[in-house]
Amino acid sequence: MADENKSIDVRKQEDLAVAIDNADVLLNKSYLSLLNTAHITEQFPSFSDNTEIIEDFNKKVRFFDITQIVLNKSENMRDKLVTVFNSVGTTGASLLMHIKGSAEKVRIQFGVRNQDSKKIALSQEVLEKNLKANFPGSLFGNCDKTTLKENVLDAIPFSGVVSTVTDVAGFRFEEETKDRQFMQGIEKLIDTLQGENYSLLLVADPISLTDLNESRRALENLYSSLVPFCESQFTLGANESDSVNQSITNSITDTVSNSVTTTVTHTVGKSETITDGTSKSINISGSGIGAIIGTCIAPGIGTVIGGAIGSIVSGSFSKNHSEAHGTNESDSTAKGETKGNSHTEGNSKQEGSAHSDGSSQSLQIKFENHGVKKLLERIDETLKRYNTCADLGMWNCAVYCISESEYVSQMAASVYQSLIRGKNSSLENGAVTLWDKDQSKLIINSLKHMAHPMLDIGGLRVTPGTLISSSELAIEAGLPNHSVPGIPVIECAEFGRTVATYDDIKITRGIELGKIYNMHTEEKLPVELDADSLTSHTFITGSTGSGKSNTVYQILSSLQKRGINFLVVEPAKGEYKSVFGSNIDVSVYGTNPDLEPLLRINPFSFPHGNEDSSKNIHILEHLDRLIEIFNVCWPMYAAMPAVLKEAVEKSYEDCGWNLTESTNKYGSELYPTFADVTRNIRTIIDSSEYDAENKGAYKGSLITRLKSLTNGINALIFNTNELDNKDLFDENVIVDLSRVGSTETKSLIMGLLVLKLQEYRMTSGAMNASLRHVTVLEEAHNLLKRTSTEQSQDSGNLLGKSVEMLTNSIAEMRTYGEGFIIADQAPALLDMAVIRNTNTKIIMRLPDKDDRELVGKAANLNDDQIIELAKLPRGVAAVYQNEWVEAVLCKVKHFVTEEKMYSYTKPKDEPEANITADRLEIAKLLCKGVAVTAESDLKELKEKLNKLNLHASTVVQILRSIRSPLESPRYTKLAPIVSELFPTLKDSFIASFNRTSDTEQWTIDVDNAIREQIQSNMEEELLRSIRQCIITNYLHNELGKTELLEKWANQGGVK
Repeated sequence: MADENKSIDVRKQEDLAVAIDNADVLLNKSYLSLLNTAHITEQFPSFSDNTEIIEDFNKKVRFFDITQIVLNKSENMRDKLVTVFNSVGTTGASLLMHIKGSAEKVRIQFGVRNQDSKKIALSQEVLEKNLKANFPGSLFGNCDKTTLKENVLDAIPFSGVVSTVTDVAGFRFEEETKDRQFMQGIEKLIDTLQGENYSLLLVADPISLTDLNESRRALENLYSSLVPFCESQFTLGANESDSVNQSITNSITDTVSNSVTTTVTHTVGKSETITDGTSKSINISGSGIGAIIGTCIAPGIGTVIGGAIGSIVSGSFSKNHSEAHGTNESDSTAKGETKGNSHTEGNSKQEGSAHSDGSSQSLQIKFENHGVKKLLERIDETLKRYNTCADLGMWNCAVYCISESEYVSQMAASVYQSLIRGKNSSLENGAVTLWDKDQSKLIINSLKHMAHPMLDIGGLRVTPGTLISSSELAIEAGLPNHSVPGIPVIECAEFGRTVATYDDIKITRGIELGKIYNMHTEEKLPVELDADSLTSHTFITGSTGSGKSNTVYQILSSLQKRGINFLVVEPAKGEYKSVFGSNIDVSVYGTNPDLEPLLRINPFSFPHGNEDSSKNIHILEHLDRLIEIFNVCWPMYAAMPAVLKEAVEKSYEDCGWNLTESTNKYGSELYPTFADVTRNIRTIIDSSEYDAENKGAYKGSLITRLKSLTNGINALIFNTNELDNKDLFDENVIVDLSRVGSTETKSLIMGLLVLKLQEYRMTSGAMNASLRHVTVLEEAHNLLKRTSTEQSQDSGNLLGKSVEMLTNSIAEMRTYGEGFIIADQAPALLDMAVIRNTNTKIIMRLPDKDDRELVGKAANLNDDQIIELAKLPRGVAAVYQNEWVEAVLCKVKHFVTEEKMYSYTKPKDEPEANITADRLEIAKLLCKGVAVTAESDLKELKEKLNKLNLHASTVVQILRSIRSPLESPRYTKLAPIVSELFPTLKDSFIASFNRTSDTEQWTIDVDNAIREQIQSNMEEELLRSIRQCIITNYLHNELGKTELLEKWANQGGVK
């Protein structure tokens, strides 16, 4: 019975204890808590200024200073560091990272150490090029021997205290999101220790695949030794039975028989037999198998199980086929007689007795060692880590925090450990070990050789390092995510790296704008714009100082080299004349006749008179465009546009124009002026049915603006003696409007230039032409301003419609080979159509969010790229054309020029030709009512009138009056004509009128002026007529003071 209760559990508790001890070392790194009690082995000679040691150090160690870090927003920094570290590990070099903190700033250095000095150059190049490839735009500086000693070796003093961090890094969450960003960056440590002096040195030695496999096998063997102790299951049972049985039988039988039999038989038979057959047999013996199975589970159990299976294992297989054929015939006769006699006796007796007595009992027990189970799970997790290490590289890594202050050293180590710990850090024990002064000196000696110190703990030789993968090393040796003192960290969005088009368009006339710019690095690939694509117009924007003007300079200079001329309209700064104005082939016009030649344009002139009607502009076409320009430049409401248009039409008619036929019988070069429009507005409003309030409002708004254009510099700009369109629009011209104070006047001049350019191109250029001329509109919002789409009861959004007309005009000019470059630093102030209808967009730094989004969306930029626009360096632009696959960043070439102050010498005024006699002759004809009808006389008269620089309406009135003399009294109608013939007399009377109210003195002053300025011995009748016209024009026509005119006539007039 003793054998029956014997335990079959063959496991030994001693084996479990050994396995757990091994797990404590391999998994838990239990020795880490004893590091500061270990014996430190002196594996290197004492580091000093010994030349041989320094030279040996320089042969095996290389460092790089990181002075600027550029990060790609769409890429994970840790993933890129894994690539860098793995590539370094394949060269057999150790990875080093050194952070030197001081009171002002920090230095971060990456380095390599290779025991094979022949391979250190390779390791250095692999690290450097991988860093530059994965972090383009970041700045790395090689540390020479002097710098290496000062910034690395001397930063690890023997007098320092060392704290060691041994731990496995881990992420705290799987994926980064906008709301959950990576918070384990080294910048947190740097910020914590800001102002302190410390050094942090990370040493990571690569682990070969062979060593990794040995570590894996050690863990697998440990797993195998622990598995039997994880679970136990026992089943116990008992059963008993007894039975007794007995039987006796006796019998007697008597039998008598007698039988006679006769049989005759005849038989005929045939037979045929076919046989097919197969046979198969298998025998099994199980005693051997059981022994094997049992060996794996528990010795002895398997043999018992196998005994019940059988004796042998054998088998056979056979197949046969046979055929038989036969015929037989027989005859037989048989007779028989049978007699029988039998006697049988029997006796049977049966007795039975059965007794059964049994009992059965079964018990199943299952045991689980939870501690062992968890150890097995940790081994599984560690093996998974080892698989990752096999894929990405494995390192023996530790971090050493050195400072003269024990407090700072320990604080740095504690903060660093708390930063790197994550989800899988608990797979191994971590430790922060503080070494005393004597131990620190030995530790620092190893660190100066850029190696882990070797420790002896009870015969176990270890280092403070722990095994980690490259992905875990990317956390421990990670770069800052944000700027730290001394090192800027710049986050960049990714743009295209080459100019690619959907249709693979070949550039025939290329303009090199600059080079591809990627991650703060200028590359060698050029960015070219097709010159012919500029006919679809270009939009350039950027804040002040972003390089916008330099970009325009570069484009204009490149176009000049290809024979394409330009017109620059610059309402601010006046820089273009300093850059291009001194070139012999560039003309400059401005608004100050003392600083540059005066810009002279006639808003009312238009191309006409060509034999080819398609080369002519109808007067009504020009008139509509002109009114739209006024609507853009001046605030209009209610009936103002209609009144202004009527006044302009009347002014054209006053100059002899037939609006329907677009002809002028008095001369095709006779155009109205703003003075004519002003006069007609007053007449129209006075004769209208508007109430007094509206009349006053209309006069105040329209006449005030128009009068401002008829005096001062504006009167010199807007005159009939305009610049030739060919000189203005076919040559290189700069129009400097920077000295114009009124924004409305700037807008008007810009609008008129665009209008005249459009009409000139329509009448002189071929359609569907390639680029032949470029116009630059600086600060274009002065003209193409953004307006509300809403209409009011008064204005009906006239401004919006007018701006739309202008933008459409600009868009349509592309067919004549005219390209527009629209430059503005405030895109939000521009009409949306300007941005939308431009094919080429060059976007420089834009700090304002609304500006960025407005232009960025139009240039097909994503959200990250739009944010990037606020951080672009000076001279860098995002460039996009509608045919391009994606936008690129371009470092625009710096336009080099001998920039000098534009100088202009005003020509001396030529003495005015003596045309007083002509004026007097015309005045005599008008005052005396003499008719001139002969064509030869009229032609001579027209030639004289052309010399007098009179308003066209005045010329027409003179011609009409001379052809059909006015009936008396005629002074009211002659007064404005004579006043314009003798403007100095008008000035003399105004001075007398302002000086005195004595009517007689007015007469004396005017007469004296006539004799002094015109003719001293003028006949009395002509003198009275001229005097009458001068005084009547001012008092009646201009001031509207009829009572003063009557007073003068009665008291001081004609005597």
